[in-house]
Amino acid sequence: MKSANHIEEIRRSKGLTQKDLADLASVELGVVKQMESGKIKLNSHTFRRICHALGVQVEELFELQKRENNNYIVMMYLSILTFIVFPFGNISLPLILWINRKNRIRGVASHGKDILNFQLTWSILFYLSFVLYSIPKVYALNTHFTDFLEFKGLIPIWLLLGLINAVYAIVGSYLAIQGKRIYLVAIPFLRNS
Repeated sequence: MKSANHIEEIRRSKGLTQKDLADLASVELGVVKQMESGKIKLNSHTFRRICHALGVQVEELFELQKRENNNYIVMMYLSILTFIVFPFGNISLPLILWINRKNRIRGVASHGKDILNFQLTWSILFYLSFVLYSIPKVYALNTHFTDFLEFKGLIPIWLLLGLINAVYAIVGSYLAIQGKRIYLVAIPFLRNS
């Protein structure tokens, strides 16, 4: 819906006629009629006066214009699974999707921040396990370079972390279909406002 449709809905819900709105906003009746019919777009000054006359914040009206699209949010959660094929795909693809639609689709901003916070936390744990596993091997005097390349001890840890991330993606997408969010402990790199 366009802002004109929302203005008309709000006007009608308040029991105002087009003339009442024109009088309250100090604009010509023709402006209100043409705006509601979609024939003209208002300049910012007139738009603000109409919003003020209706008792609506301009920001609220723009929030009403955001579409509902849980499928896009589901796609953001499922894009996490790219970590299986591409290193840092679990961060880069959700980040691209989030930046692209965070101001256009309701819920993308908050879900995107949740996803990115969890993925950044998960990636730190994943790569930190490699570093912590490698440090003792580097400092051991009798370690050969081939021993350093063996990561058998990390496989169970990486499988567990991978499973946790895959479950997060699947459960998150399932809850997004229902219009809910998943809450897990994560470092709040991006804060919800």
